[in-house]
Amino acid sequence: MFIQGMGGFPDKRLTPLTYLLPHYFLRIVAGIKTLNWLMV
Repeated sequence: MFIQGMGGFPDKRLTPLTYLLPHYFLRIVAGIKTLNWLMV
């Protein structure tokens, strides 16, 4: 479910507004974890 939005903008027809906030939140968290992993 989350993978379909990783390569760009999620499909707004399939993703309701309630999904956009957790999607971007998880994307930010994933980005922080990736940065931490790269720095270590």
